[in-house]
Amino acid sequence: MRRVAVLGCSGSGKTVLANRLGETLGLPIVHGDFHRKDWEEIQPAVIALEEWVIDAMRLDSLDERLARADTAVFLDLSSWECFLGVLRRRRRYRGRLHADGVADFVNLELLFWLLRFRRRHRPRVLELLERHAGSTEIVVLRSRAEATAFATSCSFNTSLSRAA
Repeated sequence: MRRVAVLGCSGSGKTVLANRLGETLGLPIVHGDFHRKDWEEIQPAVIALEEWVIDAMRLDSLDERLARADTAVFLDLSSWECFLGVLRRRRRYRGRLHADGVADFVNLELLFWLLRFRRRHRPRVLELLERHAGSTEIVVLRSRAEATAFATSCSFNTSLSRAA
């Protein structure tokens, strides 16, 4: 894994997983979600790099990210679990942007996005993942426990390859 696109609804744990993967794999981490106003301008330069973990769910530029990624990790959690994730993030960060990339901004637009994600946006994400499945390894995680196990297995596999 050298170019990893981490996808999922708001509150699914994209940033946490991207940070863990970046640290474990020794890859630069780029956060590109909605608080990042310059994302459309900088994404071409970022995806042209040889190594990255990108945490972003912007559908308008997802096709380009997936075309360049060697691995896509989709956090496919329920709307309820994502909503709880937003609440936990709100309690922890209290409306601030933190150095670890977590942006705690909650407004009606975000809540509507979250509530509509599975019905309105998830089918498009799955369609794009299917389109790129021939050239990109697709990993779909359906719970936070699966995400933790995936990150741990990456850490374990990386440790084994370094020891060999």
